[in-house]
Amino acid sequence: MKSINVEINGSFSSLSFDFKHEFDSGITTLLGHIGSGKSTIVDSISGFNRQLKSIVNINGNVFDSHIPSKINLRPISVMFQDTRLIPHMNVKENISFALKKSKIKKTNSESLDVEHIIQSLGIKEFLNKFPDQLSGGQKQLVNLCRTLAIKSDFIILDEPMSSLDIKNKATVLSLLKEINKKYEIPILIISHSVEEIAQISDNVIILEKGKIVTCGNLSQIFLKKEFTNIFGKFESSSILEGVIFEKNSSLNITKILISGFEIVLPGDFKKIGEKIRVRIRARDILISKNINSDSITENQLFGNVEKIKGEDDTAFSELIIKIGNSQDFQFLLIRITKYQLEKLKVKKDDKIYILFKSTSFDRQAII
Repeated sequence: MKSINVEINGSFSSLSFDFKHEFDSGITTLLGHIGSGKSTIVDSISGFNRQLKSIVNINGNVFDSHIPSKINLRPISVMFQDTRLIPHMNVKENISFALKKSKIKKTNSESLDVEHIIQSLGIKEFLNKFPDQLSGGQKQLVNLCRTLAIKSDFIILDEPMSSLDIKNKATVLSLLKEINKKYEIPILIISHSVEEIAQISDNVIILEKGKIVTCGNLSQIFLKKEFTNIFGKFESSSILEGVIFEKNSSLNITKILISGFEIVLPGDFKKIGEKIRVRIRARDILISKNINSDSITENQLFGNVEKIKGEDDTAFSELIIKIGNSQDFQFLLIRITKYQLEKLKVKKDDKIYILFKSTSFDRQAII
């Protein structure tokens, strides 16, 4: 189990920082509005910002910003937003240079299989090209490869997929999950994409003006108002976890079990027995007090109303529904009109049916 503790304090760029967090071996996403201090946190952890007081403890190796030390000794690999590729070196030489420089780092982690990374990212075909011959997306893939090639105990990626198309984003997300699981190297990502966060994150930190306003596992954070404050109520959603138990190739569907309920997904995902995570928007769900056998919605769940949150300035309310039994339960966020809420006479602790079509699932957030 990797142990990474970070403390950052002080004033910088009109913000007062008070950041303290212990990272586990999973993938953590750092969220916040523009100007909340996310990049400054990255700079402080990696040692580039010495104006703030920072203490970074990585597996017992302590790095204090007020004690002079070489930045490249830190067992950290960072991918910044700008590519920073060396212009007079081709792609292969850029990657080799990163490998050579990383040899002085004192790390406990294994070196990653660089050839596998190159193959997975699809950059083998332009290894002999120079940075000025690459597109923005190609440069980003090379920059990511170079970052992952550096032997480290902590990987930090600042907007690693901002220039990529959907296909390449899916490739990168899959590779990062594979690396995190295989090598157990903690990864910190800054991202502003709900789909990316839903697919890859185990934990989320929400930052505001240099301070952590909330943090926790992905499913919990998606239900909180702090998350909605960043992405808007239109993106209010839930993350549900299940297990694949059946596939039908002729209909091109995958069936999963979520807290004891059978759910139909359009498409072919993973293998039978594997765990899967899905995201569904709160606005795409219907509720009823009666079971509906004639509905066009393929998926029907049953649960109890845990909480009702009315909004003073809109026509909507949000419900948090507990589905499943006491041993295997999850929470679902539902956004409906106050008119519907009043019409159905829904109250806290009521038992209700939850209905949604398979097309409601965010296909980019099924992993």
